[in-house]
Formats: sequence, structure tokens, C-alpha cells
Amino acid sequence: MPTPISPATRCGRKRRASSSTPARWVTVCLLRWGWRWPRRKSNSTRRIFLITGDGELAEGSNWEAALAAAHYGLDNLVIINDKNNLQLAGPTREIMNTDPLADKWRAFRYGSQRMPG
Repeated sequence: MPTPISPATRCGRKRRASSSTPARWVTVCLLRWGWRWPRRKSNSTRRIFLITGDGELAEGSNWEAALAAAHYGLDNLVIINDKNNLQLAGPTREIMNTDPLADKWRAFRYGSQRMPG
């Protein structure tokens, strides 16, 4: 997770943002930088990369943002999920089981790949 700084701060071509909770990164990325209709129309190849944890995906606003992006054809968001099975208060499966994540992403019309790490 980036060091919390103002959402308006620019670091060269990279941008960082903080939100009220770490669980809202998908929403922040989409609304701040992904929702660029002119870029979408101009067939820009720019991508927005988001690294998130599996515990953060228990937040409903992330799934709402992902569904909106799929609905409107915003395909410039790449989400990298660190599935370490942990969140703030303990194991993800005991607190809010988000499995099977790959199936959920595919249901929202996203590609999903599992990578070792």
C-alpha cells in the first residue's frame, strides 16, 4: 500500500492515493483515475494498477466499483490481489470468507490468473 498522501498528489506519472479505509482502493482507483471517458474513447493503452489484499475485498464498495467498471467497459484497471488469507483481525476465512475469488472476478467479467509468490 502506498504511503498515505493526498489523492491529488502526483509523483511523476505515478499517482498515489489514500482513502478513509484501505478497503476502498478499487473505488478510489476507478473514480479518481479509471473513469476517464475521453481516454476510453481515444483507445488509450494506459493502465491503472492496484495492489490489494484479500481482506480488503470483503468491503462491498470494491465489488460495486468492479461491477460498474465491467458494465461501462472500463478495461484499463489491473487488480493484483495479494491473497495471503489474512486481514486485520485474523484469518480471512474466519472473519469474512471471500473465496473463491477467481470465480467472483470472472463473474464480474474480469480475467483472473493465479500467480505463485
